[in-house]
This record gives sequence, structure tokens and C-alpha cells, in this order.
Amino acid sequence: MTWRSKLGREYDKSYMDKNEKAFKTDLDRMRKQPENRVCADCSSEGTVWASINLGVFLCLRCGSIHRGLGTHVSIPKGCTGTYLWGPDELDSMRNIGNSKARELYGGDAERPSKDAGDDAWRKYIKDKYEHKKFVSMSNQVSIETKSTQSVTNASKKKEVTKTICPPQSHSQETKPDNTVVDDLLIFDDCDSGADSAASNKEQKVPDFFSEFGL
Repeated sequence: MTWRSKLGREYDKSYMDKNEKAFKTDLDRMRKQPENRVCADCSSEGTVWASINLGVFLCLRCGSIHRGLGTHVSIPKGCTGTYLWGPDELDSMRNIGNSKARELYGGDAERPSKDAGDDAWRKYIKDKYEHKKFVSMSNQVSIETKSTQSVTNASKKKEVTKTICPPQSHSQETKPDNTVVDDLLIFDDCDSGADSAASNKEQKVPDFFSEFGL
């Protein structure tokens, strides 16, 4: 039985169950880092959500808004409760995090006030991540490159998973080379037998003229 992460990588379920506590400890350690304790969007204390493709930790309110963006923009996941976290998801959070994401996506100056309504925050978050309105030109190139690499890596991982995971049946195993050699030897034996039989047959053919005393 396999378990699939939200980034599309498959892992053996027994492996995930065995390492669940260690992975959760790693996640909690990242959440306790100063830059990840506060929401990447509104800077509120307490991060209970994360966007694993964007690599940011979020508060409850902003996490709920991310859930409405669509997974083509943000893939949110709860940091508490019974959610399993895969190694690839943890790597994404470790490689980016709130501090680096702030440099990549910008938007601090355009941030609404904390008492602004959900519509204002929804527009801000869409502008920040979907439309990338606050990204500098140099970071725009960086984000596009990372996005392309992520898609390529995800495709490679799926190909590897499809190749490795299905069990191989004995009927599909390649026969060793000596089998081919044995087949050739058998063919030679058959040819020798055929020649011998043909020779015996020729010897048994009666002499037509001898029947007439010639």
C-alpha cells in the first residue's frame, strides 16, 4: 500500500507510518523558527497552515483563503492534527520558508490592514501569488525557473515510481543467455537426427532394376 503526498510523490505506507513522529518533529521545528512563527501574508502570530508548493507557513485565516485559490496557485496543508507529512513536502518548506518567500514575492508595502475584510485579503493574496504583482524582475525569473524545475522533477519522480512500484511477474523475467545457447544446441541435434533418418530412408529404398534381374 502506498501513500501519495500533495506534491505527487508516492511512498510506502509502512515507511510513512514508521517515520510519522520524526517527520512531525521536523515540521514543528521549522514552525518554531522566528520567521515561520508568524503568517507569511498577514504577520499574525501562530501558523497552523502551510502552502507546500509555495513553501510558506500561514495563520488560520490566510490558510483558509489559500484553500480557495486553487491548487494551481497554492497547495495548502494543515500543520496540526493527524496529517501525514512526506519528505518531499518537508523539503519544500525547508528550502523556502517565510523569510525567503518574503524576498521572492514581496508585497509588504501593499499589505492590507489586519482589520481589513476577507475580500481585501483575498485580493491581496491572489495578487501576491497568482498574479505576482509585487515580484521584482530578477525574482520573477527565479520563480519561473523554480516552477519549471518543480514540474520536471515531479514528472521524473512519477516515472520512477511507476517503474519501481509495480511488482514484476516471473513471466516477464528475461531468460539467461545460456538458454539461447541451449536452444542452438538442440537445433543442431535435431538437424543431425533428421540427416540420419534421411540416410536410413535412402538405404531402405529397393533397387527397381534388380527386380528384373538387371
